[in-house]
Amino acid sequence: MDKITRIAGHQELKRGKGTQRARTISTAMISAAAFLLLSSVHESNAQPITATSRVDRREEAMTYHNHAGLGVGIRLTAAVDLRPRMRSFMVDGLGGVRREDEQKDRDYFRFPNGSRAVVFYVDPDKALTYEQAKCGAWLEMNVVDLSRTMKSLEQAGIRPFDYLVDTSHNYVQAPNGQVFRLVAAENGKPMSP
Repeated sequence: MDKITRIAGHQELKRGKGTQRARTISTAMISAAAFLLLSSVHESNAQPITATSRVDRREEAMTYHNHAGLGVGIRLTAAVDLRPRMRSFMVDGLGGVRREDEQKDRDYFRFPNGSRAVVFYVDPDKALTYEQAKCGAWLEMNVVDLSRTMKSLEQAGIRPFDYLVDTSHNYVQAPNGQVFRLVAAENGKPMSP
């Protein structure tokens, strides 16, 4: 049989070896909470508490606390024999600045909006093929002058390809096969989703 003992505002329920405590709330405490709630709302700005306002607060909390975002750095891999073409693509085509400290197996690039990329160079037999890379993640590149960037890419030997699902943007493949979607930007902010 269960034994219930009242101790200092708590109910203690003893069952066999375990003990459970449940805090009891008196009518006086409920009345005090209601008084504080009502007295904190002035008549002129009183708004009813609705299910919608609770949902709005929850969505606001999710917006600021529970969502992740992509960072400003990316890592790419390319066959070592593609190094000159990758440098041309990043610098001449996309306007990146290559960091001058020479690394044997990588190049670092920084772009005007603060984003950066590192390209690691591997043996050709360990790199993805051009077609395999197209099946991987696609990256979006914000560019200030889309037509100028497209001309620069063409001069670097990069041609756009048609992506039938989205015909409103330009898609290009880097020499290593990495796909980039080019989006016109205004003051560093994308103009389209």
